[in-house]
Formats: sequence, C-alpha cells, structure tokens
Amino acid sequence: MDNSYLPLYANEGKLEEIPLPVLLAYLLEKKSCGMLHLEAQGAKSWIYFIEGLPAGVHSPKSQTFLGAVLREMRLIDDAAYHESLMAMAETKQLQGEILLAMNKITEEQLERALSVQLARKLARLFGQKKGSFHFQADAILPPPMEAIRVNPFALIYNGIKNVYQQDDLKRGLAILVGKACKIADSQKERLTLFDFSAEDELVVAQLDQFRLPQDLARAATVGPTAVMMLLQTMLYCGLLEIVSAKRAVPLAPSAPPVAAKKKPPAQPRSAPTQKAAPAAKARIPAALQRELERKSQQIQAGDPWQLLDLNRGASAPEIKKSFLLLAKKFHPDLFTDVGDAAFQQQVQGVFAALNEAQALLSDAGQRARIEREDAADHGSADRHPAEARIEFERALIALRRRDLAGATEGFRRAANLDATNGDYAAYRIWVEYLCLDAAERKKQGTQIKDMFISLSKAHQKSFYALRFLAAVCKETGDSENYFKALRLAYRLNPDDIEVSRELRLFRIRQEKEKNGGWIKKKLSRK
Repeated sequence: MDNSYLPLYANEGKLEEIPLPVLLAYLLEKKSCGMLHLEAQGAKSWIYFIEGLPAGVHSPKSQTFLGAVLREMRLIDDAAYHESLMAMAETKQLQGEILLAMNKITEEQLERALSVQLARKLARLFGQKKGSFHFQADAILPPPMEAIRVNPFALIYNGIKNVYQQDDLKRGLAILVGKACKIADSQKERLTLFDFSAEDELVVAQLDQFRLPQDLARAATVGPTAVMMLLQTMLYCGLLEIVSAKRAVPLAPSAPPVAAKKKPPAQPRSAPTQKAAPAAKARIPAALQRELERKSQQIQAGDPWQLLDLNRGASAPEIKKSFLLLAKKFHPDLFTDVGDAAFQQQVQGVFAALNEAQALLSDAGQRARIEREDAADHGSADRHPAEARIEFERALIALRRRDLAGATEGFRRAANLDATNGDYAAYRIWVEYLCLDAAERKKQGTQIKDMFISLSKAHQKSFYALRFLAAVCKETGDSENYFKALRLAYRLNPDDIEVSRELRLFRIRQEKEKNGGWIKKKLSRK
C-alpha cells in the first residue's frame, strides 16, 4: 500500500485526522488481529479484525435485524420473519438459530445473510467522521457473536458511496488538486477485489488516458460525483500513484507545428537513389520504435513474464496467446524492406528473445524453477496474503459452480498476490487440467504431473500440490507416484476424508494383489 500521501498510521487518534476507510486499509495491510474501538457523537462502537479482515461489529445505533436481511434476500417469507421475532422475545435466542431450528434456512444461507448484515453495519459507521479511535491488539470477539469475514475493499467503496457527501469528497481529494494520477502498476491486481460495476470499471480504465481528475470527470458518463467516489476509494486504499500535472498523458497526440506542414513543398527535388533511405526510415512507426526499445530493455532485465506482457502465474493458453500476438508484431519478415540494418538486427533480437521466453515458460520444469526463484526473491516483499485469501475463496466458489474460467482467473490472482502459498498455484494448475478434454489430458498428463512434482518440492507444506499430484498420477496410471503423493498428503493433513479413504483403498488393493499372487503361485506348483 503506497500511503506516502496519507497520514501516518497510529494505534489511537482522531477520525478527523485518519478517516475510518483509511484505518480499514491500514489494518488490512498490517494483517492486524484485535478490536478497533470508535467513539463518536456520544456513542461507542467497535470493529473486530482477523488478519486485517473485518469479522465482527457492534454499533448501538445500528439495528439491522438478521431476519430483515433474510427477508430482503427472499430467503424467508413474512410469516417466518414474524414467527422468529416472537420466538426471540420468548426464548432470548438468536434469530439465526431460531430460523435454523425451524428449518426455514440452511447454514449456507445463514452465513450469506450474516455477511450482508455485517457489511451494512460497518457501512453505517462511515458516517462517523468526527470522534476518536484506538486499536486493541489481540482482543477476543465477545460471545455470542461468531466471526464472519467480509471483503474490506468492497466495504470501503460501498461505505463511501452510501455515506460520503460532496464536502467529504472535496476534503478527501484535496491532495489531487493540480496533480495527475494513475493506478500504480503494483496495485492493478487489487482492482478486482472492489466488485466494481461495469460502468465503474470503464471509468477506472479511462484513468490511463485522462490522468487529470477534472478531465476524467468530464469524460466519464457516470457523472462527476461518481468519479470522485471512485478516486476517493482508490486514494484511501493506496492504489493511486500521484504525479505532477506536467507528467499527465495528453488526451490526444499533439498536432504537428505549422512549419512542419510547409516543409515538404519547399524541399528540393532529389534523385530516386537519394530519397530511398529517408523513405525506408519513414516506414518505421514511432510507436513501434518505442515498443521495440521497451522490449529491448525487458530483455536486459531477464524477466520472461514481463517480456511476454504476462502476469506471473499466467496459464498455458495465455502464454501461447500473448506470444503469438507479439510474434505477429515483431516478426523479422515484416521489415525486410526497411533499409535500416540496426533496426532489423534489433527486431531479430527481440523476436529470438520472445521465442526463448515462450519456450522457457512452456516447459514445466523450467517454469517451476522460475516460480521458485520468484517466490524466494520477491515473495516476502510483494505478499498480500489477506487479499490473496479473498481471491482464493472467490475462486473456490466459482469452482463449486463449475465456472472453470472464473476459478482459473481467481486462483491465478491469488497466486500472484501471495507466491509463498503453494496451494494457490496448485489449484490454478489443477483447474487448468480440468479445462482440458480427455484427449488433451492424456497428452499433457505427464507435463502436468511434472509441474505438480516441482511445485510440491518448492512448497513442501502444500497439501493440495500433493493431493492434485496424486489425482493426476491416478489418471495417468502412475501407481508408484500415486501412492507416494497420497502418503505425503496424509502426513500433512490426516483429517482429510478423501485422502484417508483413497489411501486405505490403495492399501487394500495392494494386499489383495499380494495375496492373490501368492495363491496363484501355490496352485501352479500343484
């Protein structure tokens, strides 16, 4: 989180100096566990955090009954709602417990409703803009409440949208007056965590072109207030990179000077051999030349992911697609008529480097080695475990719904946000394997198996790297590695029912084969 333009964090202070959204972003970045106490307008509230994620809230002024949330979500009808209210008054039980006992809702529905209820209570606290706060580390969530973690990024955005007024936005965005801004490259992965609407995503994308806030507000179709809310959210969460207005990208290429237009008629007529060289140089577009220089610098950096314009953890189809697009752009045959030897040599060098990078990342063993080196060199510096966990949970939901494309993307983002967690990468490879048809699975089974073997060696505590390795070995008929992977997975997680069952069945089959073989030999001797 780039918080150089935000106030320094403190465990206690005034909400006027460190607004609640900024506190939420700070506590998430610090992966804090404990209780944030708030006192404003004579009322005391608190928010409970687990690893930086809001997981509980108490606000005396926020009366949001769980039954009302369930009714709005159309999970219960009016009769069940009123019946549960009467039971609450008689038994003093929690409304969720009563509705569960009445068989009106399932545990999954209850968890969804509790998450919505928590998010609503938290959003109302955004109205506390004046008051005091202090954070109590390692505090315990008081009973009878249960921890229900919510996405803090979406919470901050919705809180600002629902509570902040024009004056609040102007005060918060004062830092951008006379400045340009853009999404920091290191923070772009976090944008998916905000649950932006399609219109909001379009505004965020326009920020690459209209870096002055006033230009962005004029260009966007959602209106200036909505743009200010988006900018306020990204500013508070440390996603913006603020620069001088002089460095802002212009809205369109500047027009050539008048003198330049008058030059061609004034040039003396020259022989065809004399104007051949300038004509050849004119065939090289300026944008392509800049792109070629950028690729040459990336070759020096030695990063194959960057050279292929890919995020770390990209899938095999993404690698192939990006390579083909770049190869089409930089193929040397496209520039055979350019009479510039240095340019042709540079193109050939870039094309050769693209081929090498694609071959490197397509090889399971080489890719695993690169990922291990990345995890060792950058894992501790670039880790965002809390955000990675959110992406991982979302991807698991997509996988349960058989949305393999959404699951693949979610696991990829989780692996990028926390490269030290081998389970995220294991799920990414596994879902890519599930996307293949039977013929492709058979063809690529050995390669996928090698990727899991390399991953399990790099992340020796990754249960799912071994679990999925066992599944692939079973499909490919590699019984020896299947048993080894099962046994190692069982050591990491002996409580996993599926692994325990498969290990027991495998041993039973081994015992039957052993006994059967002995009986057959004995009968053959007779």
